[in-house]
Amino acid sequence: MLQHFSWPVALGLLLGTGFAAVGSQLLRKVLYGVSNLDLASYTGALCVLTTIIALSMLLPARRTLRLDLAKILRYD
Repeated sequence: MLQHFSWPVALGLLLGTGFAAVGSQLLRKVLYGVSNLDLASYTGALCVLTTIIALSMLLPARRTLRLDLAKILRYD
């Protein structure tokens, strides 16, 4: 079930990173003390976003797997 989400998530992370790189070029004067293409900043942001995405997919899936489908279908 979670494999269905992997391609859109990967595509979104790649496109988001690209847009962030372009945006940082435009905001170069606002970024004080940080390079506009700082690898550590991008890596940290990608790790945080990937963790949030994984939790947002796993928690509902875990809750769904605990349901007794036979009991639910019997009442319908």
